[in-house]
Parts: sequence; C-alpha cells; structure tokens
Amino acid sequence: MKYFILLASIIVLLSSCGPSQKIVKKAPAEQAQTSQYDERFDPLSLNDDDIVIEAGNKKETKQVREDVLNRDADKENLIEQEVDGWRVQIFVSNNFESATVKQEQAKSQFKEEHYNVYLIFETPYYKIRVGDFVNRQEAEELRDKAREMGYRQAFLVPSKVMVSAER
Repeated sequence: MKYFILLASIIVLLSSCGPSQKIVKKAPAEQAQTSQYDERFDPLSLNDDDIVIEAGNKKETKQVREDVLNRDADKENLIEQEVDGWRVQIFVSNNFESATVKQEQAKSQFKEEHYNVYLIFETPYYKIRVGDFVNRQEAEELRDKAREMGYRQAFLVPSKVMVSAER
C-alpha cells in the first residue's frame, strides 16, 4: 500500500508540472512576415542622376541635363591621386563636441580660400587640419595666416593629400 500511495503521489506531481497554457505555433508564412524584410527592392533601379524641372519649358530641362552630362564628362577626365604633402593643424582636443564646433568655425573662416577642413581622430585626440598642399611653402603661408586668425598653435603636418590631375 505504501508503494501505491508513493506511486500515485509521483503521478500527481508529474501531471501538475506540465504547461498550464496552450502552446500555439505560428505558421511558417506568419513567421516569415514578422521576422524578415522584403528584399525585392533594388535601389540601383532608381534613376537619380536626371534633374527634372517641373515648371518651365522643355528647353530648360534639356539644358540642365546637358550641363549634368558635361559636368560628369569633366569629372571623367580628372583623376584623384593621393600624394605626399602637407596640412596645417590648427586645433586638437579629446572632446568630440568642441572639435566639431571648431571644425565648423574653421570651415567658415577658410571658405573664401576654398581650403578643405578635416576632422581627424587619432586616439585619444580629435584634430582639425586644413588644406591639401603638395608644396611646403604654400602650407607655411596658410600656417602664418592661421596664426594671424588666432590659431597660435598652428603647425605643419606631413600628410597624404588628394590632388586632381587630368588624364
């Protein structure tokens, strides 16, 4: 009788350990819709190169398209090359926010001369550098100008710079 009570209590315990809620499995089609993206869209199928002017005459639209084609043809004749050169470092900080503020200030200050302004991260510092010079003398002239503008710690940095050359 002891074994019968023991066996009955084990059966009751095991039957009460089962799941109390009904498990519902989703159909495979429902799972696919909720967990995957529709990848049928091809962004390369977009024709974003055309500039279309809604208002105006067709002659204007044709002229704009010709200008775009001519500009693209000019770009094809130029090659960007990376060469040894110089940049002028005007600012350094370990704070990203102050570096980006200084970069925007430098862009507005050096905008007239069309100098590129770079924000470079070299652990742990953010550095603002200006210009793409192949000639050291031109870089020194910009360094002197930067010092006159208030960047007293400006100095030359040997860098790889991008220059455009015709094919």
